[in-house]
Amino acid sequence: MQERRSYARLDLDGDVQLESGNGRSRIFKACLDDFSFGGFRMYSPERIEVDKGVRFVLTTKLLEQPLGGTGRVRHVQPVQKYRSTLFEVGVEFARVNQHKVIRLIRRTLGWRERPGFYKRHRKEIGFLLGILPTAFVVMWLVLGTADKIRDSAIKDAEYEAAFRSALIHYLSK
Repeated sequence: MQERRSYARLDLDGDVQLESGNGRSRIFKACLDDFSFGGFRMYSPERIEVDKGVRFVLTTKLLEQPLGGTGRVRHVQPVQKYRSTLFEVGVEFARVNQHKVIRLIRRTLGWRERPGFYKRHRKEIGFLLGILPTAFVVMWLVLGTADKIRDSAIKDAEYEAAFRSALIHYLSK
């Protein structure tokens, strides 16, 4: 089978409210699986005809407001998922706010980078978190010891000054 996708797909969980009609309008919910600049894939409980025009509303936690628009069903394939038969449906965007699509792509990519940073630097982060309490205690001890040494030096200087003064006073008699 020849690949027809023009854009890379990005995994994204969310909900789709879809309205399709062939004389009569049907509205149902589906699960968003992935999307791209050109369309999205979802899993639907109902079969939809290929090349059918649809209206959709995508809802995901990455957008403050749902993304709505119109599209055309490009492929439908039955699949076994979640112990039941669902229909994998590919929808190509016809009319949609391209700025919102770009914003959703950017947020999806940003969302993926955060866990990736932790995975790439897990050993270093673990080492730093493990050594941090020890470093804190060592610094506390060093600073506390430095304060005691300074206080001791001041007392020694005062004692020597008092001793010299007493010795001079005693010898001058």
